[in-house]
Amino acid sequence: PLIVVGGPNPTAMPAETLAEEGIDIVVSGEGERAFAEIASAFAAGRLRPPQKQVVVGERLASSDFPILDRTLVRPAESYRRRCFGRPVITLEASRGCRNHCFFCNSSINGAGSHGRVVSKAADLVLSEIETARSAGQNCFRFNDDSFVFAAEQHDLLDRLAGSGVQYRIFANAN
Repeated sequence: PLIVVGGPNPTAMPAETLAEEGIDIVVSGEGERAFAEIASAFAAGRLRPPQKQVVVGERLASSDFPILDRTLVRPAESYRRRCFGRPVITLEASRGCRNHCFFCNSSINGAGSHGRVVSKAADLVLSEIETARSAGQNCFRFNDDSFVFAAEQHDLLDRLAGSGVQYRIFANAN
């Protein structure tokens, strides 16, 4: 097997993560494109372990955010995180942060290091919500660092009003 890891810790400490036994590739930064390229190369036989390399993912533009295929992950009923007593699905309406807090993983991961916030179009977020709702999910959690600062999210909230969608927003309170 080829073991590829990414996320906050591998991005903050790529060399140390790569040194861990069994890890072949560390994706540092945003991983959607990088992981797809790695998976494609592995499937085509162009990439075989052990690789021992760090791949730096590209920042995504707002038009490049993928819509997640949630059928590829375990059923939401098995999720331990709850919202209003029901399983909650985490959504991302934007990435990045305008702040540069030394303690925050967004700064460590590069999302906050440039003060750049990239928001998904409200239509894209609503499409993701409707796909999940058609599968019986109605509780959502936004984990965006800058949700309350992004003007695009105000449009999203206006469009969610009266929809019956239940959600929580975890964001910077400043």
